[in-house]
Amino acid sequence: MLTKTKMQGFSLIELIVVVAIVGILFSIALPRYQIYSLRGNRTDAFAILNEILQAQERFAADRGAYTDDLTDLGYLASQPSADGTYLVTATACGGGLAECVLLTAAAQNSQVEDENGEVNGQITINSRGTKTGW
Repeated sequence: MLTKTKMQGFSLIELIVVVAIVGILFSIALPRYQIYSLRGNRTDAFAILNEILQAQERFAADRGAYTDDLTDLGYLASQPSADGTYLVTATACGGGLAECVLLTAAAQNSQVEDENGEVNGQITINSRGTKTGW
């Protein structure tokens, strides 16, 4: 009498199919993760922009006008964010520094590749509350 032997393990074809499926899933997931990671880095810009905007408001309350020189507020002229992904600068907006200041956080290093629909991941806020790139 012949006995049937049970085959154990996977065939090469089954293994190739599984590897192909995992590869396809990985190729879809990786770009999504990179975009998510870049967007997560924006919180660094939000923090420094809000901090500098509050310093600008205190400066304007004391002196009657905003400043486009961040060194007047105790920061560097072009202040980097905590992890260096953004560089913040100040300029006059509207009717000049007596009325409004515009803070711009320009993306740096790998953050330049941000795909949030803004130019190079640039984020701005002014003293009137207008925001872009948020």
